[in-house]
Amino acid sequence: MSNDTYWQNGQEFYRSNGWPVWPNRHRELPSFQDDGEKPKGDLLQDGFARLMLSHLNDAEKKTRPSLGDQSAQAKDLAAFSALKDAAWLVHYVAGWAIDHQRGLALQGLKFVPLQPNQTKTHSEYLARRAEVDSHEHEKAGAKVLQDELDPVTARRVMLNILVPMAGHLGIPTRMLNALRALDFGEVMPELQKAETNAKQGLTERQLQLRAVAYVEYEVAKGRKKGLAQVEAAREFGVQHTDLGSDTVRGWEAQLREFFGDLEVDRTIAMARNCGKNYQHYRQKKLGGDQTADPEHFEEMQGLPSLREAGALYKRRGR
Repeated sequence: MSNDTYWQNGQEFYRSNGWPVWPNRHRELPSFQDDGEKPKGDLLQDGFARLMLSHLNDAEKKTRPSLGDQSAQAKDLAAFSALKDAAWLVHYVAGWAIDHQRGLALQGLKFVPLQPNQTKTHSEYLARRAEVDSHEHEKAGAKVLQDELDPVTARRVMLNILVPMAGHLGIPTRMLNALRALDFGEVMPELQKAETNAKQGLTERQLQLRAVAYVEYEVAKGRKKGLAQVEAAREFGVQHTDLGSDTVRGWEAQLREFFGDLEVDRTIAMARNCGKNYQHYRQKKLGGDQTADPEHFEEMQGLPSLREAGALYKRRGR
């Protein structure tokens, strides 16, 4: 243990921010069911793991084609939810391994495969194994935040995690090779951008949609729409005095053409719901309910979100 960390209830924490050093080693921690005296049991007996497996089991049973057309109702949602549950389960039981792979990527490293007899004693192999077989990679991978990664490192993190899982997830090998090729300056067909006449790409349009959502969120809170549009325009560095194409007021029609009515209407409806929820929980907090958290909605759709989107938009040269 270094001077930068301390131990509490069997877990190591950083002194600087109180974060756990090994957040995905929760199996070592005492079980609350045993009054904190005994370590947790095997994963086979773990309540959360069994709950996730139960969800997956139920979803598979309910969507069996052998049950006929009735079992296809809401199948798309069931399939999506099943994959989310599976992801939760993987993170819960092997989050430490994900941290290790992330830590490797931070150093530009990757998994070192087993060797045939002829190269088991190769000096380069032994050096690489010594480099990757360290707890420091898991520690570093658990500490770094995703938004702190530069694009190249983020891509390597994705590769390191996908390589051992890709075959079981149905991800073609050529996609992994296409990602690897980028490190060598090669853009393979799988990652070629589509030919389009659009003047703005997906990222710009997504950011514009966040500005539109902010306006609707503020209106739902009771603010005048024009004032919210002025603020959004200021944060995005665009005009707001007319209905031209490069204004917050003029974006909605273009976004409907780009994303379709459903996506825009869904975004607007969710923003309005957040605005109403903000007002509701704000009133509850003013009434003395200390558990009410209106700022949660502000972080999601309010000024912090707008400023983040505006900074990204201006950075892209718009």
